Amino acid sequence: MKPYQYLGCGLPNVYLTNGVKETRTPYGPAVVINDVEGLHGAIADQLVVKASALTPVEFRYLRSYLELSQKKLGELVGTSDQSIANWEKGNTTIVKSAETLLRMLVREHRGGNVDVRQFVERVNEDDRQERLQSLTFKQSKKTWRFKAAAA
Repeated sequence: MKPYQYLGCGLPNVYLTNGVKETRTPYGPAVVINDVEGLHGAIADQLVVKASALTPVEFRYLRSYLELSQKKLGELVGTSDQSIANWEKGNTTIVKSAETLLRMLVREHRGGNVDVRQFVERVNEDDRQERLQSLTFKQSKKTWRFKAAAA
């Protein structure tokens, strides 16, 4: 069987050499792909480590893979959902820091870890709080340490 071009993921350059079965249904021919979730994860893994910048469709694929709306990803990277939409349409250049964060989010998701996303959400929440807060430190045995405020 020649490689099957898998357009169902939204990427034009994905080909499958096996794991694909052509079948007939009452509605016509159909294709069954084994372990679609695993395939989508493998595609995400490959996009995360590719050396070149993500294309707009690859950026969209990774956002969708994480099940993030354009609005939610915009909140995470500090921009608007309209900016995300423009990046995904190729109307404007994807900001490098947003691409890097998206790759990190996918990497942590694939590892079952939520530290990066929680950190970014906490920083964004803190950013919405008062800009200048008191930082109290205490010296103990040759080193300074942050002293948390009394509750």
